[in-house]
Amino acid sequence: MAAAVFLLGLSMPAAGARHGRGRAFLSLAADMQPQVVAQTLVQVEDEWKAEARSVAECEAASALSGPACESGMPKKFEQSCTIVANAVLQASSGDRGVVQEYLTEVCSEDHLRGWRSELCQSFAEAVTSAMTADVYNNREELSTAGMCRKFWQGFAADEKASLQKEQAGKAAEAKRQAEAQSEAAQKAAQVAAAKATEQAKQHKAEEHAEWLRRQAEVKRQEQEERRQTEVAAEKVAEEAEHRAKEAQREIDEAQEAVKVIEVKQARANGTGPALEPQVDAQVSPRNATTQVLRQHSDKKVHKKTAKGAKAAVPGQSVAKSL
Repeated sequence: MAAAVFLLGLSMPAAGARHGRGRAFLSLAADMQPQVVAQTLVQVEDEWKAEARSVAECEAASALSGPACESGMPKKFEQSCTIVANAVLQASSGDRGVVQEYLTEVCSEDHLRGWRSELCQSFAEAVTSAMTADVYNNREELSTAGMCRKFWQGFAADEKASLQKEQAGKAAEAKRQAEAQSEAAQKAAQVAAAKATEQAKQHKAEEHAEWLRRQAEVKRQEQEERRQTEVAAEKVAEEAEHRAKEAQREIDEAQEAVKVIEVKQARANGTGPALEPQVDAQVSPRNATTQVLRQHSDKKVHKKTAKGAKAAVPGQSVAKSL
């Protein structure tokens, strides 16, 4: 379909002639319209490239124990290529120079860029290489099928190399991504391991801190128990001291009472305090009481003796009273 459109473009009249070229090219350019042909050739080249890519992919798959591919030039490509080649040859009247100049003009159009322009130039080279100086032979006897077969071989080889390059690039990219993923996984594993190690250290540190806290609590409780024991001991000591002071006070009071009794006894006996023995300051309350009772008993005996003496000597009593 695209080749038929291409052939139609070659036969359409141009809006005007181009300038600055040879007389033969001016006549040819007026009828073949390079700009329109280039625009149509875009679709033709897309079909050619698709066929070449399909064959290259089939061969690549067949190399991996896949199904066998059809050998040789595809029929569809052969028909399309011969239509375009015959149209160029007939429109140029078989003039090799005109064909070369015309196809150069077509391949330089804005519609053909990159690989499209390269494919156009390869086709132009294949056509002009098959032509001779004999215009009649070129127009009437040139084997466009043989020319297209040779063009296909080079074009298919280039497409196969392009596919291999793409596949190698994809394989390299896949390898790079796999290595990147592996590296990322290793880094993630390292990060996870480091995190686990850090968590283990933190857990161990927390356990140690908890152990220290418990030890500190035990020590605090021991100190509190010692403090309470000391407080209780101080309280017992204070109570003992208080009881000792109280006992001493009772002793002092008893001693004072003994002294008072002794003084009273001495005065009652008329002998004075100096005649009586001194009471030891360290005597216990019980001994002091015993002493007081003993002295009291002695005092009674002394009074009885005195009364007996007075009764025996009445004169003395009278004289004393006088």
